[in-house]
Amino acid sequence: MTANNLTVSDITPGGHVIPSGGNILFNFGVSNGTAITSAATSGTTTSDVTLAPNQTYSVTYQANPNIGAAPAGSTNYQFTIFPTLNGTIAGPNPSLNYTTGIPAGTAFQALSGSTIIQTGPTPGTLALEVGSVDADGPFSINWANAGMSVVKLQ
Repeated sequence: MTANNLTVSDITPGGHVIPSGGNILFNFGVSNGTAITSAATSGTTTSDVTLAPNQTYSVTYQANPNIGAAPAGSTNYQFTIFPTLNGTIAGPNPSLNYTTGIPAGTAFQALSGSTIIQTGPTPGTLALEVGSVDADGPFSINWANAGMSVVKLQ
């Protein structure tokens, strides 16, 4: 039996500023097998992980929004993270919601989740999308400590 797994992460100090609806960028990765690939394993910055067709995968993911960098003045914030397969939401989207403003001293908060994904007859593109919205609409924010692990289930 061949192990097929991949772990990718963003090792940029402080992370990347990503607009709402944008994808987490990964620049470091390790993998075993050929069913799961990413350019991040060679140090290239990318948001994509390629999955072999007709397979089932376990996916875990996490990232930390720098909530302390949210726009001032709003009282309603929502931060989300979720996997997409070929651009379509493919798992739960854990979120942080603040309806009375950002608590004093709040900086990075962890968001994480897990899901099972099945590809169809063609290779799939897996990415990790983020959302950051306040009462005035979407905004860009710094996301740090991002990572995703993918394991092909036998």
